[in-house]
Amino acid sequence: MLVFVTSVRHPLNSTSYEKVEELLAGTLDSICNQTDQNFHVIVVCNQIPNFCNIYQKVDFLKVDFPPPSQEKNSKIDLMSCLRDKGTKRLVGLMHAKQYAPTHIMFFDADDRVSNKIAGYVNSYPQENGWLVTDGYTHGLGMSLLMQKKDFHLACGTSIIINYKLLEPYLNFPETPTQEMILQKTDSDFLYNILGNHRKVEAYFKESNRPLKPLPFPAAIWVVNTGENRSVDKGIAGLLGQPITQKISEEFTLEYQRVGLKTLIDTALKLPKAIQISLSLLLFRDLKNNLYRYLSKLFIVKLLKSKTKNMVS
Repeated sequence: MLVFVTSVRHPLNSTSYEKVEELLAGTLDSICNQTDQNFHVIVVCNQIPNFCNIYQKVDFLKVDFPPPSQEKNSKIDLMSCLRDKGTKRLVGLMHAKQYAPTHIMFFDADDRVSNKIAGYVNSYPQENGWLVTDGYTHGLGMSLLMQKKDFHLACGTSIIINYKLLEPYLNFPETPTQEMILQKTDSDFLYNILGNHRKVEAYFKESNRPLKPLPFPAAIWVVNTGENRSVDKGIAGLLGQPITQKISEEFTLEYQRVGLKTLIDTALKLPKAIQISLSLLLFRDLKNNLYRYLSKLFIVKLLKSKTKNMVS
């Protein structure tokens, strides 16, 4: 069985906790749409959402860990963020043991995942795990998806690990305090594996337990939510491919027909600096397309001229 595990930011460290819960609900809708229903989900949080009874396959675990920052702001410093995420995920891993999981997938509480993940992972119970190397970036409320290579280096919804590789780090009482976790857990594992995602690939490769690339685009990194720590991606959602019906069903993402007016209206809402950057990108593409078109006309004309001369 595959068990999905996530942590939710402290209510104090959010611009709007209602928005945080709304984003989490969308993510859970995505996960619970798996074609293979042999999975479970664990959400570790400081406040149980009101919709907790809707999801039969989701356990909500409440912890009393302190907020990583005393400022009511979603942009907390990196180390505090990793500490909060890492300690909460460890609690989630301990809780997962009761489901006898073969693998754990960590996910961020505002992204979307493919409904094919559980079916694929459950077919290979002995594998060390996988990395989501191919995925998409989506600007919240926008109409397009941008393909994202090396997805696992940018987004935390990208790590699947065999549970046996994690068990040696889970020797704690049933309800450990955050202080206990910080004292007894290897800091490299806590901060760089549970709290982060950029060093996971190298960590398991160096320990001779390499993770394989998942052979299909398996997640959507949702940015510009106002509640994630990720840097604003600006044009994410203005350039890319449409959200097709197929993608909508696979990732439980709203299907939208994209019109020119929608793109223009969205572009006008962006900051001036981004509008200028976008204009330059579009101008470059138009220039390159015009150059290719004129070159093609010239080559065709040249070939016709040579052919005519040969015939005569």
